[in-house]
Amino acid sequence: MKQSIAFDGTFSDVPKVFRGIRGAIWIAVLVIAALAPTLGNGFVYDDFIAIADNEMVTEAQWGKPWHADIWGNTGLPNCGTYRPLLVTSFIVQWQLSGGNPAVFIVVNLLLHLCVAVMVFRLVRRWLPPPLPWFVAVLFALHPANSEVTHNIVQHSTLLSAFFSILYLFVLLPKNGEAPSVKRHVAGAFLFLAAILSKESGLLALPLLLVIERYAPGGEESWKATLYRQKLAAIFGVVVVAVAFALRSNALGSVASDIPEMYNPTLMLPLPLRHLNMGWLFTYYLWRFVWPFPQPMDWLFNQLPMLDADSLNTLLMVWIFLGALGYVVVKKLHSRSPALLGMLWFVVQIVLVTQAFATVTNFFSERNLYLAGIGLCITSVWLVFRFLGNNRWGWRPPALLLAGILVIFLGYQAKIAKIWADDLTLFENYVAHSPNSANAQLGYGKQLFGHKLYDQAAPHFRRAVMIYPKYLQAYHWLGRSYFAMGAYGSAITIWRSMKTTRMEEEYPLFWQTYANWTTDEAERLIGLYPNRSLGLYSACLGFDDSRYPCWAGRAYAAAIVGHPKEEFAIDQWLSHFPDDPRNAKTLGMIAQHHEKWDRALEWFHEALKYAPEDTTLHLAVGHVLAQTGRTQEALKKLEQLAAKHPDDVRIPSLIRSIQTPEAAN
Repeated sequence: MKQSIAFDGTFSDVPKVFRGIRGAIWIAVLVIAALAPTLGNGFVYDDFIAIADNEMVTEAQWGKPWHADIWGNTGLPNCGTYRPLLVTSFIVQWQLSGGNPAVFIVVNLLLHLCVAVMVFRLVRRWLPPPLPWFVAVLFALHPANSEVTHNIVQHSTLLSAFFSILYLFVLLPKNGEAPSVKRHVAGAFLFLAAILSKESGLLALPLLLVIERYAPGGEESWKATLYRQKLAAIFGVVVVAVAFALRSNALGSVASDIPEMYNPTLMLPLPLRHLNMGWLFTYYLWRFVWPFPQPMDWLFNQLPMLDADSLNTLLMVWIFLGALGYVVVKKLHSRSPALLGMLWFVVQIVLVTQAFATVTNFFSERNLYLAGIGLCITSVWLVFRFLGNNRWGWRPPALLLAGILVIFLGYQAKIAKIWADDLTLFENYVAHSPNSANAQLGYGKQLFGHKLYDQAAPHFRRAVMIYPKYLQAYHWLGRSYFAMGAYGSAITIWRSMKTTRMEEEYPLFWQTYANWTTDEAERLIGLYPNRSLGLYSACLGFDDSRYPCWAGRAYAAAIVGHPKEEFAIDQWLSHFPDDPRNAKTLGMIAQHHEKWDRALEWFHEALKYAPEDTTLHLAVGHVLAQTGRTQEALKKLEQLAAKHPDDVRIPSLIRSIQTPEAAN
């Protein structure tokens, strides 16, 4: 690539603070000052599932990240996210820190600082001082990057960006000569590292080609560009093939899928999907221009415009984009840094929004991190282009940008407090986006996690009101009622989910609810048999093939003396006529009705099936005592106590039998 200065003039009196090593040092000072308040924060949001609760990380399973998704799933289902280099980095940090989040935060801070300094050095090739310094600092302090710099799990974005920028350095030699074979080999490894850190690393190669073609002093045609970087393209194809092979080996059939949870526009017809992507493009531009909190009022984890009813709005967006595109195309020949910055942004954002994630995830700014460098180049160049003049030189635009940077610096300190913990993070999110079902659900889940069930329920209800088809909101609203003991309300809410979404989404939830209701019914059977009876009945509404629910309902009906006790027993036995487990429950029912001889027969029958069941042996001892066979009962229980010395139920029953009142 030829070298040229891409500005209408240079500034002769720029202080050394904006140049070379001094400039890099001042970038470091500002970055550390902005992000130092985060050092007192802990793990938040996805940090727990990705790091603190991830056995691959905490148990140093070095090989597993290469054969599993990011959460450690080696089979189906999995999340479809394959980032082995990221997880390996987490393992290293965990081993060095013992799980101290401050170490993870420091590593992220240093990575962000390295990326900012590399941007400073890279942009110096196209812009004169002090423009590269302002580009780097604007990027480093921009609030749109706060999610990446404050959320530990976004180490993936930082690591991928770090390797991507290094890749550009290696394959864009400063001397303007074509890169050597050694550089291409090194670049291939860096490209692979970027991809294995985060999928967006795939964009490093397209970005390299765009810079080679449109940067000041670049090639005159795409043919010349591809010829110059032909080895980069060849190595790039090989690297992508290797990365996808590793991904396919780990994720299996879902390796080529993009989950709708990450990009719900995949459910749309292709033309409408692309129209929505235009809306996303516009949103990201606005998010960079105004990076401060903005309400996200759409309903669910999807775009606010997903159907043809919004066609007029989408067309207006595309008219704007068409006009912008026309200006860009007309200026392609100029090799303006403003054009290069816009193309940098377009390459990153368009492909990301098409393939990986929508802006409507909880925190969308992660997608602006590497793309935002291009917008920083464009913004700084335009400010200096229009405010710089012969009399005052670089000072007016520098003062304007300095004022903006001071605001950003102060705002970063405020953001650090927001990311202190999950409750604070989601409380702030709900405050700024009260009409977002996602925000309400997220805050409710955090309150639920802190066992503040009565405070969580209103947020789940609000999420349901905003988006009546929000399956997760119904699920968590039911959970909050269930946790408060309002079992009837919880079950009613869960059953209502059948009217909200497609039938294939039921089974996983239904099995979960069957498990919860069964466990709770078993826990309450001795204290609140009426509640237990209702829970067993509810369990059958979720899974009528579950044996414990049929048997438990029959036993609960016997305890409460329900008039349909016989009917419940007949239904249970008709579903499982020859099940050897029947004997135990029939014995318990007979025991409750004080039919001791019949109970003893059933328990002996049950012991043939489960000879090591301690509960059955205790039941036999109790029944023997009730029939006057006290010595036989005590002998049996003493033998049982010798076999199970830690079971506190056995000595308790022995003492009760030895008490005359109990014996009678």
